[in-house]
Amino acid sequence: MSAYLLRDKKPVILEQASRFGGNAKGEAWNGLQYSIGAAYLIKPEQDSGLYKLLKDLGISHDWTIKSGGESNVVINGKLIENFWSGKSEPHHQATYKRLYDYFMSFNTEGGNTFPDYPTQDAVLRRYINKLDQEDFYSHLERIIGTALPSHLTTLLEHYCYSSFAGSSKEISAAAGINFFAAEFSDVAVFPGGNSYCLSGFPQGLSGNTGYPSRSSSALLKSSTALAGVCTAYFFMRFRHRHFISGSKP
Repeated sequence: MSAYLLRDKKPVILEQASRFGGNAKGEAWNGLQYSIGAAYLIKPEQDSGLYKLLKDLGISHDWTIKSGGESNVVINGKLIENFWSGKSEPHHQATYKRLYDYFMSFNTEGGNTFPDYPTQDAVLRRYINKLDQEDFYSHLERIIGTALPSHLTTLLEHYCYSSFAGSSKEISAAAGINFFAAEFSDVAVFPGGNSYCLSGFPQGLSGNTGYPSRSSSALLKSSTALAGVCTAYFFMRFRHRHFISGSKP
């Protein structure tokens, strides 16, 4: 993304992994494209910077839009359609509905205020500060008035560890709602997940710079020079070769 925004400076991209994308990677099996990392985006508003970027890359309508509340999960090898119906724990269906309605209320007009931050709004800041006094897990138990069922607890823990690298009991209610409630709005899913977004970058970069990107590369040394920046890096596919590349600032 930084290289794309600085493409008029003719940057050189070095990537230590064998392919680009970081945690956004996808694979294909028998023609089925799926994600093995970042899987989807919250659908961006048309006046947002993200939507403009996707439009610039020519992929703003390559997605499939689905409701985040229509979650299907696999539990003990069994597909559970519409997880929030409580089918996996029938005795707790009322609890599932209460929690589902609570999260949906942050995405409906006239519902609960979404804890969107950072913010300069004093009223919203006080609201977020209050949510910050409670951890996410305890907040949800207080809202529904009972202990969370085991499958809901597992879902929250998996989600929080993947999003925050911590338990739902270690993050604030403000942070938890900010992330999790957004999942109940419309989400945009690309073929193979967010790695699909990378498809528009190479043309946008090479078409403007002419500089190749190099994966499987590790930076050795970078220093300024009269002509610009001198960078030495190690191309891992040829473990005994060094490449020297210069770029004008």
